[in-house]
Amino acid sequence: MVEDWELKSVERRIDSLEKSIERVREGAREERAKARAEKWRRQ
Repeated sequence: MVEDWELKSVERRIDSLEKSIERVREGAREERAKARAEKWRRQ
């Protein structure tokens, strides 16, 4: 059976990965917004 500390470790790792994914997604959203603004500005 999996030990409680192993489950906690896996949960922390999952939380960390989810936060990393969200940071990447937010960065991508910001980049798209900047690209749209630049494209609009150039037109």
